Amino acid sequence: MSRQTSLRDLSPIITAAETWFREAAINDRSVFGAEPLWTPALIHEIRQAFVERPDIGGDNFISKLRGQLADASSGAKRLMGEMLWITLLFPSNVKAETKRSLVVEVWNLGGTTLPPTHPLLSDALLEGIGSGGQGFNNYRWKELVFLVTWIERFKKLPDTERKAVIADYDRFLAFTATLPEQGYRQLRHMLRFFAFPDRVERMCSSSERRKVLAAFRQTPARELKKWGDRELDDAMLSLRRELEAAHPNQRLDFYDPPLKQRWQPDEDDPDGPTIAPPIIVAPVIVQPAPIAPYTEADAHADLFMSAENLAELRDQLARKKNLVIQGPPGVGKTFVARRLAYLLMGVKDESRVEIVQFHPSMSYEDFVMGLRPDPKAGGGFILKPGVFHRFCQQARENPGQPHVFIIDEINRGNLAKIFGELMMLIESDKRGDQHSVTLAYESDTAPRFSVPPNLYLIGTMNTADRSLALVDYALRRRFAFVGLEPEFGDRFKTHLAARACPPEFINGLCDRLKNLNEEIAKDTRSLGPGYQIGHS
Repeated sequence: MSRQTSLRDLSPIITAAETWFREAAINDRSVFGAEPLWTPALIHEIRQAFVERPDIGGDNFISKLRGQLADASSGAKRLMGEMLWITLLFPSNVKAETKRSLVVEVWNLGGTTLPPTHPLLSDALLEGIGSGGQGFNNYRWKELVFLVTWIERFKKLPDTERKAVIADYDRFLAFTATLPEQGYRQLRHMLRFFAFPDRVERMCSSSERRKVLAAFRQTPARELKKWGDRELDDAMLSLRRELEAAHPNQRLDFYDPPLKQRWQPDEDDPDGPTIAPPIIVAPVIVQPAPIAPYTEADAHADLFMSAENLAELRDQLARKKNLVIQGPPGVGKTFVARRLAYLLMGVKDESRVEIVQFHPSMSYEDFVMGLRPDPKAGGGFILKPGVFHRFCQQARENPGQPHVFIIDEINRGNLAKIFGELMMLIESDKRGDQHSVTLAYESDTAPRFSVPPNLYLIGTMNTADRSLALVDYALRRRFAFVGLEPEFGDRFKTHLAARACPPEFINGLCDRLKNLNEEIAKDTRSLGPGYQIGHS
């Protein structure tokens, strides 16, 4: 597959990435040392220092990063060094010396010295897999933001689920689909390649996959634009297998001759592009993956809650159409929200579930509609719908199918600013065209907007977050609120027993956590029930 090019063996780099998945992503350990670095606490510290404190000044990347990490702990600084390492492992258009220098400089901010001769910093590992293009260099900070979001969400998964996501292509895609604001981040493709190098081509953009398929398959561009990662990967895998069958004993790579000339001719050649003899392959029809049904039994098997509590959540959502799941950190609010969405739909259909995470910078323009720069207009602006507006349109086009929109950490955004006139339209009895309104950015002649009846909203709320007090009565009146509590009962014990934990360890752990949570709940001056330790 993509483990070798005509000139290089990529296996050592892939092995290094596998080390990161195993040691850092799954087990929290540093890849450069033995200390625990990739912990939820340090990742959250990186979010606060880097993601939530963007520096839009004129300094270079490393100067800005130094400023953002100035007040961070030494562990967080070393973690950022390793985050840079995995982010830069794939792109070959950044020199090995540049990568090494950046990683060492940021790691050393943490007070310990990382030798440039470390095996994971060798030229052989840092020469990269494929070009990320100029866009990767210009928006490196966005790739890091994506990594922080990816790993933060990944760490919320149980240990066995983490391993399953890294081992199973379908689960990896389903997990990545839960991330807010995937955008066009190239790291999304890079991580997928590193996890499944025998399944995924060494391409870090969907556009290049589409160019290959247009050249070899003559698939219409209009059709290719509709394809997501799975369809493109399936088509590329099928194409590769047919090409390898047609060219036995030949190492084929889409960036090397003879394949490169078919889809990426050399436009600078004065004699014109060198076109290899046609390679005739049959057109591929990519069938969508079957959608698995999802029942109460499936949901109950996934969750540490009683059938009665699960039924109450489902009934509240069906009745009110808007539900907020609140509770202490670590009780699995987002995990429960997704399972509740599947249960409401009756199928595990990711295409009908959208998820975003609110934050202090979230605005009406991001969520509903606003003006955005238009690169085709020479500095002008274009009116673009936001994520909720687009999802409403999707639900409206499929009226017989429930669609679920999940808002993670709903209380961290300025809700009046984000929702605007939607505060009225999301009410269960204000759905449909008969209650439509003209949106703030729309012209008087534009179609009026409404929230379709088959769209359901689920928010999650961390009761340990001080911004909880900002959730005003207007929102509370429109949502049903249900609480989740730490679950250290029989279901949790069975879960641990199935993973070969000794009974005395299980009972001792559960008793200690219950006692600790009781003490936390009693301390109403400094802590309280919202600060209890969750089971996840």
